[in-house]
Amino acid sequence: MSGRVSRLADLARIAALLAERALPPVAAAQERLATAQALIDDMAARRAGLKLDGADPVLAAQLARQAQRLRVHQTMAMADLARAQAELNVAKAAARPVMARKVVLERLVEKTGQKG
Repeated sequence: MSGRVSRLADLARIAALLAERALPPVAAAQERLATAQALIDDMAARRAGLKLDGADPVLAAQLARQAQRLRVHQTMAMADLARAQAELNVAKAAARPVMARKVVLERLVEKTGQKG
């Protein structure tokens, strides 16, 4: 029986190592998602800060063009945000079974150690 416990403990250690390697891609994807969201929020704030002044038609036209450029860039940033969200979902899906295996093996080792 101690051979089984030893093998189970070895499997748990391997699962822990694999879990450690599965987490960095998730963290990196979360960081990319947060960066994309911050960029969108910044652009939205800048667009909201543009005040159209009807008294000066030249300035109003410049501000309208600037607002349009920001709108286009914000749309592209939203596409980047969607890609970052998809990358995060893929990374989480890849890490989920590895983490589950780690947790299950740790619990089995605990239970087997208590019985033995």
